[in-house]
Amino acid sequence: MIKSTNGVAALAQRDGDPVSPMTNAQNLFVYGLLRPSSGHGVAENLMDQAHYVGPARFQGRLFEIDGYPGVIDSETASECVLGDVFEIPNDPQFLAALDEFEGCGVKDPEPWEYRRVIRRVSAHRASLECWIYLYNWSLDGKRIIRGGDYLASVSVTERQQVIR
Repeated sequence: MIKSTNGVAALAQRDGDPVSPMTNAQNLFVYGLLRPSSGHGVAENLMDQAHYVGPARFQGRLFEIDGYPGVIDSETASECVLGDVFEIPNDPQFLAALDEFEGCGVKDPEPWEYRRVIRRVSAHRASLECWIYLYNWSLDGKRIIRGGDYLASVSVTERQQVIR
């Protein structure tokens, strides 16, 4: 859940010191407000704290939830969600901060709106295993975003106003 644009600000801190170089890094696939081109402050923080790998596609179905996106798995090969991959530190505190941002942290009540899972995405003609946040609540009444690109479906003003 986005509580402020500083939601990811603590990701690069561990006891006040910067996180060590990204050894044992892992991948994160983002498809909404964490994408670099979203213009959202949290995305800018992520860009400062993780290594941008590039654009990618996930075989899934994208929905408009309540001013922000949600993705579920899809068995249909033609259903793809556009996003971006970051190489992130293999640091439990980093992932815990992302979980908190997405509303599935240890202090958030269950059932969580999102769940963090590992899925394969296609990037640069390769298949990568990535963490991804899948939507976990009912999709009744939610609109499918055709084309799978959340940022193309909303204006910059709408993206900047999202607080969930």
